[in-house]
Amino acid sequence: MEKLHEKHVNIDNTIKKFKDKKTEFKKAIKGIKSKRGISSYAEAENNKPLMIHLTAYQKVEAYLKILKEEDKKTEQAAIELYGIQMQLELDIEMLESIENADLEETLKQLNLVIDKIQPTADNLVLNDENTPKTPLEKLFNEL
Repeated sequence: MEKLHEKHVNIDNTIKKFKDKKTEFKKAIKGIKSKRGISSYAEAENNKPLMIHLTAYQKVEAYLKILKEEDKKTEQAAIELYGIQMQLELDIEMLESIENADLEETLKQLNLVIDKIQPTADNLVLNDENTPKTPLEKLFNEL
């Protein structure tokens, strides 16, 4: 969880820096256009400083899109990790209440599931398929 939080903070800081750069490049582009009387892209192509700033602006926009998408993925991963953590805590409580359970071995198996296999709560060792589950939508509407 902590590493995901750090990643989120780093991405947010970079987004802020890139937004500042975008504003800086936009201001420079407008200044060059105004100073040189450039009104068309054909004219802009012949102005090296303008093209340099325009290309940098294009790149910073692309990077911002990438960073925003990465931030969404990081946020989603944190939510999923939190859900897995809650499920594991429930599993541990259940294991601790079962008599003669080899807790250490079972925890190793749970860690293997989390580390090596798709980390979804439904695939955990204690999933009892015979116990009906309330649909998530119903739970959501009730809460």
